[in-house]
Amino acid sequence: MIGVRKAVVVDVVALASYLMASFPSFTGVAVHEWLSIGVFVVLVVHCVQHYDWIVDTLKGFAKMKSFARRARFILDILIVITLVVVMVSGILISGAVLPAIGLFADGYYLWDPLHIASAKVLFTLLLVHLVANFGAVIRTLKRAPAVESAQNDDVDDER
Repeated sequence: MIGVRKAVVVDVVALASYLMASFPSFTGVAVHEWLSIGVFVVLVVHCVQHYDWIVDTLKGFAKMKSFARRARFILDILIVITLVVVMVSGILISGAVLPAIGLFADGYYLWDPLHIASAKVLFTLLLVHLVANFGAVIRTLKRAPAVESAQNDDVDDER
């Protein structure tokens, strides 16, 4: 199991890098594009860290009585779908990443508005995700020292 502190660090890096990548007028288009690819990688790591929750939720979704848990899972699915739309449309309008690998994509007038709209939807969904999970983050952080201390004690006992 991954340590709580490591999970929190990945979450903070994901949020900070996403916020930086969200403002291409601040970073410049080339940095925005390359940073966005990095954000995608960090978000994949975030999902891998929460793999157990994803599997448990998928298995028990039909039997789930908690509206909040169902809503959070549906929100997460919407975030993944929107993230894919943002990434694909962003790559297809790329002025730095695609040319760097010798490619060019047609359809700018379709992909650009789609990228802008889906990026705004993604930003909104991520804000809702952050608010919906804020209580769980606080609870996790409060018990993190006790959990990690117990895990370290177990490791020391094995030595």
